[in-house]
Amino acid sequence: MVDGRLTGTEVVLTRADSRCDASGCSEKNVRRMAQRMRAIGIENLHVNAHEKKRYNRLIREQNRRHKERKLTTADLAKMTEQAEELGT
Repeated sequence: MVDGRLTGTEVVLTRADSRCDASGCSEKNVRRMAQRMRAIGIENLHVNAHEKKRYNRLIREQNRRHKERKLTTADLAKMTEQAEELGT
């Protein structure tokens, strides 16, 4: 919850690979995998048909969320200042 509102994030776990055998990418096997994941306790898992545009959009959003931010000298200065305050 953010600001009293429910928020959700859609995450891509896997993608059907065209190089794998046809039976491995079949919807039946993908749904079976999802059932196994629910059995081990993963909640709110959904299987969607592959749509290239939607998949690419989700991957871009996911990359933005996981992008590493470089540590700057200003960040280091703040961290040392906080450490000194805690130490005294």
